[in-house]
Amino acid sequence: MKNNFKILILLFLGLSIGLVSCDDDDTGIAADVPNSVIPELDNGVFIRFQTGTTAPSTVSYAEPDSAGFTLPIEDFNGNAVSYSLDVTASISGNTLIAEDVFVITSFPADLTIDLPTIATALGVGLDDINFGDSFSFVATATNADGDEFIGLLPSFDDENLTLGIGNTNDPLLNAGSYNSAMNFSFTLACPAFTTDDVVGTYDVTASSFAAFFGETDFVREIVAGPGDNQVTIVGGEFTGLGSDDLIVTFDPETGSVLGVNGDGISLPESAGFGVNTYLFVDGLVLPCAGNGIIDLRLNFTPLSGNPHDFILEKQ
Repeated sequence: MKNNFKILILLFLGLSIGLVSCDDDDTGIAADVPNSVIPELDNGVFIRFQTGTTAPSTVSYAEPDSAGFTLPIEDFNGNAVSYSLDVTASISGNTLIAEDVFVITSFPADLTIDLPTIATALGVGLDDINFGDSFSFVATATNADGDEFIGLLPSFDDENLTLGIGNTNDPLLNAGSYNSAMNFSFTLACPAFTTDDVVGTYDVTASSFAAFFGETDFVREIVAGPGDNQVTIVGGEFTGLGSDDLIVTFDPETGSVLGVNGDGISLPESAGFGVNTYLFVDGLVLPCAGNGIIDLRLNFTPLSGNPHDFILEKQ
C-alpha cells in the first residue's frame, strides 16, 4: 500500500497559480504560517496531457480487445521520476480496485489505457465487463527525493496538515483548465442508440443543491426533442423553484452530452441569487447503464463557481 502521509510539502507549481497572502518579509510566506508547517517551497510534480488533449469521458466497447485510448503526457515541472495510476472500477454495480496498473518512468511519453490490462489487474475477464461500466484513475507522481504527489484533493483539520492521501489543488484536477492527467475517468459507451431509448420516467439520484433549495420532487419525466438527439427533462433541476425545462443534446454514438439550453432558467429570482441560467460542465447519457442513467454536471450563470451533480436513473 502507498504511504498515505509521505509528503508534507506545499504543492507549489510553476503555473499562473500562486500562493497569495499577506507577508511580513520578502519570503512570500505569511507571518502567521509556522516554518514547521512549510519548511520549504518546492515545485510539485504535475503530470498533464499535452496541450489540446484530455482523457475521453467515454470509450467505445464495441471491440473489447482494443478498447481504450493512447494520449501524450508530459512532466510539467520537469521533476518527475515516475507516474503510476490506480484504477477504481464499477463493474455491474460492484467496486473493484487495483494499484499501479499503468506505470511510466520517462517523460514525455504516450499513456496507453487499455481494457485488457485493466481487466487482468482487477482479476476479471473481458466478458465480465459491459457497456455502462466505469473506470476512475488516480495518479501518484514521484520526484527524485521520493516525495509523492497524489491526484486527490487534500483534507485538513485544526491539528493535522492533511488527513487524506490527496495533495493536489482543485484547479489542477480540472482537466478542462490544465489538461490534468492526475485524476480522470471514463465510462464504456453504450452501443449507438436513439432518442426513444432515453425517454421515460426517472428518479433523481443526485442533486447537489436540492436540500439547500428545499426541493422535494425527485421524479422527472423525460420526453423526446425538441430537436434531433435531444431530450427534455420536464421541470428542470429545481421544480419547486420553478426552473425551466432542461434540454439535453447528446451524441448517440458515444453518449457524451454536447450541451444544454444555456438560456433556460435554473434559478429564478425567488431563489435569492438573482436570475441564473443553466451552465453546462459535462455529462453522459447512457441508456444501457443499469436502468438507464443521465449523469450531468452543471453550474449556474452568473452564479458560477458552483459545479454540481444532477443525476437521474430510469425507473
